[in-house]
Amino acid sequence: MIVAHVVDTGERAVDLSGQASLTDGPGGSTAGPYREQAIITLAPGQAGNMTFAPGKGLPDGPWHANVTLVSGFTVVSAQATVEFGTRLAGSSLWSRLLIIIQAAVLVIVLVFALSRYSRSRRRRALGPGKN
Repeated sequence: MIVAHVVDTGERAVDLSGQASLTDGPGGSTAGPYREQAIITLAPGQAGNMTFAPGKGLPDGPWHANVTLVSGFTVVSAQATVEFGTRLAGSSLWSRLLIIIQAAVLVIVLVFALSRYSRSRRRRALGPGKN
């Protein structure tokens, strides 16, 4: 599974759909795009996970994952390096920590992008010269 943790930092609810694609896999292979498992709705301040299910036959990796989420006219993308397979069960603590850090970076990028969109949308709603 590919999981993107998303936080709605805006002032309006968002209905999120999206897809995940994999590139730069073993031997330069690519896979996807994979659609979301379920569309989720987040209220302001609420968090949720978007999940994507690549096929079970993928080589372990590493892979470059690109996740694109859509809400209305807003499109936000984030990238991370991911690995799949049984190798992770016996991996070192350092490898697990690296995967957690990469997932956290993906979350931070998505939160920042949604926050910027929310602020720009709020400014447009207020009109020119108002904050």
